[in-house]
Amino acid sequence: MAINFLWIGDLSVDISTIANSLESFELISKLISKSDISEIIEAIAQNKNVDAKNIAALPMGGYSKGKTSGSYYFILKDLKENLIHYKWLYSMLSDEHSKEVFLNLMRFRVFPSMDYVKDACDKDHDQYFDPKIIHCDEEEVFVDCGGFIGDTVESFIKNFKCYKHIYTYEPSRENIEKCEQTVSKYKDVYVKPFGVGKDEDVITFAQSGSSSSFMAVKNDAENDEVKITSLDIDIKESVSFIKMDIEGFEIDALIGAKHHIVRDNPKLAICVYHIVSDIWEIPKLIYSINPNYSFYLRHYREDQNWETVIYAIPKEKQDISLADKEQLGVYSVPCSSGCSINRKLIEKCGTVPFLFHKKYGYKVVMVGAKAGEYPDLDKNLKGVNIDFIADESIDSWYQYIIDHSRNMDILILNGLNPQYFPLLNLYRELRPDGKVYLALGGDSSWLDKIHLNNADLIKFMDQCNVISTSSKEMQKQLSIKLPYKIEYIPNVCSKQQKVEKSANNEMENARLACDYDKTIEKLHYLLFAER
Repeated sequence: MAINFLWIGDLSVDISTIANSLESFELISKLISKSDISEIIEAIAQNKNVDAKNIAALPMGGYSKGKTSGSYYFILKDLKENLIHYKWLYSMLSDEHSKEVFLNLMRFRVFPSMDYVKDACDKDHDQYFDPKIIHCDEEEVFVDCGGFIGDTVESFIKNFKCYKHIYTYEPSRENIEKCEQTVSKYKDVYVKPFGVGKDEDVITFAQSGSSSSFMAVKNDAENDEVKITSLDIDIKESVSFIKMDIEGFEIDALIGAKHHIVRDNPKLAICVYHIVSDIWEIPKLIYSINPNYSFYLRHYREDQNWETVIYAIPKEKQDISLADKEQLGVYSVPCSSGCSINRKLIEKCGTVPFLFHKKYGYKVVMVGAKAGEYPDLDKNLKGVNIDFIADESIDSWYQYIIDHSRNMDILILNGLNPQYFPLLNLYRELRPDGKVYLALGGDSSWLDKIHLNNADLIKFMDQCNVISTSSKEMQKQLSIKLPYKIEYIPNVCSKQQKVEKSANNEMENARLACDYDKTIEKLHYLLFAER
């Protein structure tokens, strides 16, 4: 990729700006989001009196097995293009130590000084077996993917002594022989002569004999073909602890272990340094398979930026299902800033959340930019809260969803707004178990603007659990136009307005209360029914 480092005039980023941004991950995020990465490189090059192209091509080590180079330029590029995912990971880390490790690794990615790697390093505990994170007992079934010469198995036994079974996977012929010798003195340890992936396969394998030997390569006389298996296929019993260090194949191997991860809820210790995006892609994959995990991050080499491990530790079982939560969180997003105006907000976006609160006791929140005061809120929608975001930029919405996704059990989207498309994608990544209700109202003015071949629209609609309109005529039109089941959910707020104008309010209010119950019961049933 050609990179232009010729700058005319002053740089908007200088070395002091970069240095100041390293104080916190929030400041790093601001630097990355607002700056051109080539400009950051240029500022560092000027400070070091080195050609910018040489800085851009600086090998960062440990990230070289991905689809792109592991050079400094591509490290920054991944950070800028996927900043929202880095922010997600930071928000998901479960202790301050993990956040400090993450911050130092991000400092290294922005300003590649080994001092930050040294600060991130844990020299007090064995890799994969931090006793503050990992606890094992005599019923442990430990799976070691990337067994090398049996050193990890020995470390496991040294740390925990007792176990039920150990499986260690190593595809290198040379390493297998050494591994078998190492573990021969232990009982119930099974050496598996396979690589680990998403399915059964055969690949060409570099027989280097090193711990980094598991690499798919072009056919060559010096390379061997080896068998690949998946943990779901090869291990029939329940497993309690999976470790992976398999040179960039971790994502495939996790996909191949998804049934164990869902069914057994095992502890996971996965290397996240072989590919530049592993540090966020791997925990996001784990979370998408099973959201019942807490994440911890540790680093184990002070002289290199490899040996970074993400720990995924299962939470208590009651955290798995929405049905087990005492109080669900319902979040409603307005169709546009115009609906943030007091009465319209209540009419368009507040009634359904209010009914969820009134009927089921759920915590309900409306989210949007502030557009005045809201004197009608307590009067008409008591128990409904409003969260204000700083502005309606996509970055502000992203950050809000990242910060609140754990509580957003039901997401209500009002209207077909293209701005929702990326927001729903993010929500689904963070909350695959969440429920999404798309309320399209009764206005058909936008109907002819729909293009069914729009891939973003199709993906958006596919991710909604319930799609409704408040007009029966609109329901007919949408059912013809869209390949989705369109529900009729009446606008109970408009009925309320009719009651307010009616002379016989007492009888009408009784009917209205009945309509309220029927409406919210129907919607609740539809959201939680199997699709």
